[in-house]
Amino acid sequence: MIQPQPQKALKAQNHHVLWGVVAVDAVVLLAVTLWPLVTTPANMTGLLAMRALVMVCAPVVVLLLNPLLPSSFKAVLIFWRLHDVLPGHRAFSKYALVDSRIDLAKLKKNVGAFPTDPKEQNSKWYGLFKKVESDPSIQQVHRQFLLLRDLAALSLLLLAAIGLAFAVGAIDSTHASSAALLFLVQYLLSAIGARLQGVGFVTSVLALHSVRRHV
Repeated sequence: MIQPQPQKALKAQNHHVLWGVVAVDAVVLLAVTLWPLVTTPANMTGLLAMRALVMVCAPVVVLLLNPLLPSSFKAVLIFWRLHDVLPGHRAFSKYALVDSRIDLAKLKKNVGAFPTDPKEQNSKWYGLFKKVESDPSIQQVHRQFLLLRDLAALSLLLLAAIGLAFAVGAIDSTHASSAALLFLVQYLLSAIGARLQGVGFVTSVLALHSVRRHV
């Protein structure tokens, strides 16, 4: 029997991916910072060395700070809503209606009447999720959602770090703009991906309950 993996265990599986992304981001930042050496080697100064050190350390520091952000805040960063943020808040009123895998009649028969209040929808969906969380397909989509959610938060923190570095003179405006654009694109792609995975997470749980009854 497959044992359910708690959220912490699933997030731990994503650590190597996040560290890989951080390593790439650090290399890009280092390249951007040290670019003056390519054009003018005489530009190597103590200030430039300090900037390079800051740029290499920033992604690592941000990755260590990422777990301190509450899940509710990360959800806002992904779904761009302030109230009833999660797709579970619209599990039955929206997403169950548009997924072709879900037989609504069978789902209602297996789980009971569909709530309409957003908070009740999310609560009912979460209860259904806990009954199937050990299913490999659910664990897979859950893990992908957590990975992209954390990557989106990480990217936005790096974007803020670039702004701070520019404010204190650790990077000039040209290089700050290039790095900021990189992290903005990284944030948008990961946020959109996390949103899609979050919806898929919700509908996958409902799809399982529509084909078999879980007690």
